[in-house]
Amino acid sequence: MDDPVDVAVDRRRTPRDGASPLADFLYDAFYGGAIGGSTVALVMAVVDAAVHEVLYTPSLLGSVLFQGVDPATVTEVRMEMVALFTVVHLVTFGVLGIVISAMVQRMHALALHPGLVAFIVFVVLEMGILLADQTILQGAVAQIGLGWISLANVLTGFAMGLFLLAAHRAEDTEYT
Repeated sequence: MDDPVDVAVDRRRTPRDGASPLADFLYDAFYGGAIGGSTVALVMAVVDAAVHEVLYTPSLLGSVLFQGVDPATVTEVRMEMVALFTVVHLVTFGVLGIVISAMVQRMHALALHPGLVAFIVFVVLEMGILLADQTILQGAVAQIGLGWISLANVLTGFAMGLFLLAAHRAEDTEYT
């Protein structure tokens, strides 16, 4: 059986008649967003298991967003809040995937520099979470821990950057 990563990367390496920029854009957006969202979810799942309670973070964020509760009062995991926040998480990383994909479409060389992609993703996520914390999350970041969130954001940036590097590496041999 073929390795799914090799199959995904081979999609770009296989010569195609009438290569579609839209297909490449959607590929980068979907997989980039999925990898980014999965990385944050995995890191926070490990943090929750070690520091809080399993699924504490999505339950906390869902409770604050959808019920308007004070983050300090959230003590138990509520699965309906986890489910609601999961939708927000999916949409957020879907939009991030689209933004990063659009940047790569405009500045193709960006895909060859995973460190730069990591930095851009980190800055966007950090600014987003800090802005959200001041406006709609009511201080939930302090409950989770800004250090843990920053760690997740750094790892997410590198994961997305490495994905784009792998996905675009074959294309760039044509230009060098």
